[in-house]
Amino acid sequence: MTTERVLQDLIRIDSQNPPGNERAVVDFISALCRSHDLAHQVVTTGEGRANIVIRLAPELPDRIVLLGHLDVVQADPKRWDHDPFGAEIVDGFLYGRGALDMKYFVAVAMQTLIALKPREANLNRGITAVFTADEEAGSSFGLPKLLEDPALRDELRGRAVLNEGGGFAYRSGGRWYSLIETGQKTVCRLRVTVAERPGTNPYFPTMTHEAILADATEAVQSAELPHRMPNTAQTLVSRILGGGHDLSTPAGADAVVAHLNERGDRFLSGLVHAMTHSMITPTVVRGGARHPDLQDGIKATVDFDCRLLPGITRDEFLDAVDRALADLEVEREILSFSEGYDGPGSSPVFAAAEAAIRRHDGEIAAAVPFLTPGANDGKYLRPLGCEVIGFAPLDRSQPFEDVIGRIHGDNERISLSGLEFCRRVIGDVCERYVEGRDNE
Repeated sequence: MTTERVLQDLIRIDSQNPPGNERAVVDFISALCRSHDLAHQVVTTGEGRANIVIRLAPELPDRIVLLGHLDVVQADPKRWDHDPFGAEIVDGFLYGRGALDMKYFVAVAMQTLIALKPREANLNRGITAVFTADEEAGSSFGLPKLLEDPALRDELRGRAVLNEGGGFAYRSGGRWYSLIETGQKTVCRLRVTVAERPGTNPYFPTMTHEAILADATEAVQSAELPHRMPNTAQTLVSRILGGGHDLSTPAGADAVVAHLNERGDRFLSGLVHAMTHSMITPTVVRGGARHPDLQDGIKATVDFDCRLLPGITRDEFLDAVDRALADLEVEREILSFSEGYDGPGSSPVFAAAEAAIRRHDGEIAAAVPFLTPGANDGKYLRPLGCEVIGFAPLDRSQPFEDVIGRIHGDNERISLSGLEFCRRVIGDVCERYVEGRDNE
C-alpha cells in the first residue's frame, strides 16, 4: 500500500474533534500493524477515544520517537471546493481535513515502520511511534494520559523526537532554507470577570459593566510582561540575514522586523515578530442581562488567548495582569497554562534532520530553527529530557507560507510530491538512526 493510499484512507475516517472518534483511526492503523507484524499497543482513554503505540525492535533500549496525533479540527463542507473527507486528488494535490495537520506524517511514519520491519532483527536501535487522541482540544484523552504509565515514560525519557510543525521550505534573499521547529510559545487562557455592581437596577440600565469590561480588556493587553528574548530568534536571524543584528532587546527585534519589511520579506518579518513578542488577544466576550452562559451575579466576562514568550512563568504572568487590573473591580482566573520552551538548533537530531533534507534537496542552503507561536504535544515530552523537533518536511512545491495558511483552513491540501519527499526524508533519518549511521 502506498503512502498516498494510506493517507487517503486516514483522511476518509472522520476524526473531527470534537468528538474525536480516534478509535476508528486506531482500528485502521492496528489492522496495518497486524498485516505487517508490527508490535503495537492500543490505549483507550474514553468512549471513541483511543491512542496507539507502535514499536519496531521493541527489545532495544535506544530508540527514536515519531509523535503524531489522530484527531483533526472541524471542517465546514460548504466552505470547501472538495469534500473534506473525500481525499480527492486534483492537479497533483490531495485535499482533505488532516492532509497537513497531521495525518500525512502518520502515513509517512507507518510506511517507514513497514519498510524497516523486514530488517528488524539486525537493527542497532529501535523506533517508537506514538499516535495520540485529542491534541486539537487540549490532549485530555491523549499523550498526558499515556504518560501516566511509568514504563512508557521511561521508554520515552531522553529520546530524540520527530513531531509535527516544521521542515518546511522558505525562500529568503534568493536562497532556500528549511525551517525546523525547535520551540514553542507558552499558551495561556485567561478569563476576566465583571460581577454585578451593588445598586444595579434592570429598569434603569447603564453601561457601567460594559465600560469596566472594555477598560479591563485594554489593561490586560497593555500588561507589562517580562521580555526574555528566545535564543531561537537570534539563531534564525543570524543564519538567514548574517551577523550585525542584535535581538537581545525588543528594540533590536523591532529593527529586524522593519528591515525584513523593507526588503519585502513580510512572511519572515511576521514570524520574527511572533517569535520575539508576547501577544494577548481577547477572543470571547460574554455580556448582557440574558446571556445564557453567565451565572447569577456575573454581568460580563472576556477570555484571552495569550501567546507568551517561553520562560515567562505562571506567577510572573499573573503578577503582570494583577498590576494592570489593580484599579478595576474585576476578577481574573487562569483557565489553562501550557509552558513553552526554547530549544537549540544544534542538537544531534537537528543535525541529522538538516543533513537528510539537504541530501534530498540540494537547493536547501541550511536548516534554520524557529519558535512556533502555537503549541502541540511536544511540550509534554520536554520535561522528560526529550529533544523534540517539529520535522515533517515538505518539498519546495509547498513552501512554508502556503502550509501555514492551509493548516486548520478551508481546502487543506498536500502536494503529492511533498508527501513523497516527506516519506524519503523521514525514511532516511530513521534508517540511519536505527542502523547507527546517524552521525555520517
